[in-house]
Amino acid sequence: MQASASFAMSASATPRLLNALRCELVLQRNGAPGAMALQLQNTGSEAITLLRRNTPLEPMRANFLRVSRNKHRLQYVGPVVKRAAPTLEEYVVIAPGSSMLHEFDASQGYDFSKPGRYQVSWNGELLDAALGSAAPNPLDPNAARILCAPITFER
Repeated sequence: MQASASFAMSASATPRLLNALRCELVLQRNGAPGAMALQLQNTGSEAITLLRRNTPLEPMRANFLRVSRNKHRLQYVGPVVKRAAPTLEEYVVIAPGSSMLHEFDASQGYDFSKPGRYQVSWNGELLDAALGSAAPNPLDPNAARILCAPITFER
């Protein structure tokens, strides 16, 4: 199925998108306390177009992670930005069979300075996602949620 310019997807397209997109949070071992990466892999036969907004694919501008230390949830202390409608530059296309790795700094929104056992997860919420690489219509988004396993580490 080819996505239209408005990114309207049939009910059968959404499960195909979610089945084709693999997600993994990765801890970067470079010594920085909040250094992480999000790896997305398109295992399907069609391109997948995603809005980066409010995901680890952009700098932290909202509370899209769940972070706990020693099983106690940490408060988000980063910026919260109110924005206009998305622009086309805020979208990324993942070609069939390819993947992308995007590094981000979770310490922009959470305090990792204290020792303990940390768990970080992303809620997997995509504000706009579609099969195909046609230009999206940001005023008619197709929200989706993907599964992404949490990461746990000691600091």
